[in-house]
Amino acid sequence: MKTLVKLSILLFVAIITLSSCDVQDINPDSSTGDSDFPGNSSPKTETLFTSVPTPINSSYHNEDNCAEGGRHRYYTSNERPGTIADKYESDLKAAGWSIVYSNQGGSWNGFGGGATIKATKGSRYLKFNVGGNGTMHVDITVWPQRPNNENCNNNNNNNDNDRDKDRDNDNGNDNDDKGDDNTPKNLFESVNDPAGAKYISSDNCRENGKHKYYTSNDRPTAIVNAFASDLKRNGWEIKYQDSDEGWNGYGGGGDVKATKGGRYLKFHVGGNGTMHIDLCVWPTRPNNDNCNHQDNN
Repeated sequence: MKTLVKLSILLFVAIITLSSCDVQDINPDSSTGDSDFPGNSSPKTETLFTSVPTPINSSYHNEDNCAEGGRHRYYTSNERPGTIADKYESDLKAAGWSIVYSNQGGSWNGFGGGATIKATKGSRYLKFNVGGNGTMHVDITVWPQRPNNENCNNNNNNNDNDRDKDRDNDNGNDNDDKGDDNTPKNLFESVNDPAGAKYISSDNCRENGKHKYYTSNDRPTAIVNAFASDLKRNGWEIKYQDSDEGWNGYGGGGDVKATKGGRYLKFHVGGNGTMHIDLCVWPTRPNNDNCNHQDNN
C-alpha cells in the first residue's frame, strides 16, 4: 500500500512539473527579423520593407498596395534630388541591396530634376523614384519578385489622384468624382491621349498639377494640330497654339495651352527624330506651367 501511495505522489509531481514548462513555438511563420528570402520562398507583405532605408530628411505620408504583390511608400523632402538619390543609393548598398539601375536627370537653376534607382536583395525588387519642383516627391516600391510592370507610385495607386490620405467627396471612382469646387478629381477627364503616341509614364508636378509623358514618330505640326482639334471637340478652349517643323525633318516642336472650367492644360512636343510629348493639367492656372518629363522623375 505504501508503495502504491509513493508511486501516486511521484506521478502527480511529474505531471505538475511538465505542465509548468514553457512550450516553444516552432512555427516558421512566426519568425521575425531580416531575411533574404532564400530559395523559392516569397517574402511576406509585412517584411517587404525590412532593410529598406528611409530617404534623407524626408516626411512620410502614406503607404498602399500596388500590382503583383508590391507595397508602396510615399515621402516628400526639401533636399535636392541628387542629394536624396546619392544618399539613398549609399544606404541601400550598406543594407545589402544590389543596385541594378541608377540614373539622375538634370535641373535648371535649382528647379526640376529627378532620379531613379532600382535594386534587388534576395528575391525582392525595389524601385526608388524622386522628382518635383521645390518639394521633392519620393516613391519607394518593393515587390516580392521583379514585376512585369514596375510603374507603381502615389500618382496611380488605388485609382486616386490625391497625394495624401484626404478624399474630398471620394466615392472610390475618381473618374466620376468632383472636388468641392466642382473641378473633376480626375484632372485628365475629357483629355484624350495624343493620336499615334506611345504612353511612357505619369507623375505629379508643381501646384497640384498632373503630368503624362509620351513619345511619337509623327512630325510636331501634325501632333499639335490633331491634339488641339481633339481638345476642341471635348469642350476645351484653346488659348495658345504654335508649332515649328524644324529643319530638313529634324528638330521642331509645338505647344498648346487650353482651359476648361477652372482647369488649365499645357501640351508640349519637341525632339529630334522621336518626338517627346509632355501633357500637363492643373486644377487652376499655375504660376509656373513648366512641367515635363525632365523636371519630373
